[in-house]
Amino acid sequence: MKTPAKAPIDLQEGEELKITLDRAKASLITVWAWEVLAIVASVALLIGSFFLPGESDAGLNFLRVFMVLIIPGAILFGVVQTKINFANKMFITDRRVIYHKKPNLLAKAVKVLDLKEIETVSFRKEGILPNFLGYGTLKLATKSDETTYVFPFCDAPSSEIAKITELKEARRKAEAPQMASHVVQPNPEPQPTPVQSENQPQPEVVAQSVSNADCDHCKAKATE
Repeated sequence: MKTPAKAPIDLQEGEELKITLDRAKASLITVWAWEVLAIVASVALLIGSFFLPGESDAGLNFLRVFMVLIIPGAILFGVVQTKINFANKMFITDRRVIYHKKPNLLAKAVKVLDLKEIETVSFRKEGILPNFLGYGTLKLATKSDETTYVFPFCDAPSSEIAKITELKEARRKAEAPQMASHVVQPNPEPQPTPVQSENQPQPEVVAQSVSNADCDHCKAKATE
């Protein structure tokens, strides 16, 4: 694990790279195990061929040439596998997880996951070598388990696993106010208009009678 001064990935505005996870150097044991075995077997067969009867036999000569070619081929294959192994990286910022996955020489994938979508962070060591050499498998799973990032041969101490969890929780807390501000308040339901029944008693209208004298008084006042 290391945190480079300059981020090797494209970051968003205001985004900061926090953790860079690499494959453990101890993973080279599994990378080179078959290559070393092939080289040792080829050398043993090549040396043993000179002690067999019929040293000038065409079949033995072909076998020797084949064994000689296996040695540089195994070395070349191991070098390529080493490059592929260390091309797998996981970058963790204060917002996202960016996983550069390279399963083979011709394939490469970049997976991006928002920190707030991560539900569980687990780190497991299984076997003698992982426990002895200190590497393991990192798993980042979402709530629905539809997306799970598995990073094998991860060289990450417990403190870094705890830091990933802290970054995840900090991301959720930072997003919570923004999500609350975007919540649409439901429109109030219109109140039903009361329907007046025909049998309901109508309010009484009191008419005030005006006498002729009052009318004459009004006319005279208007003439003045």
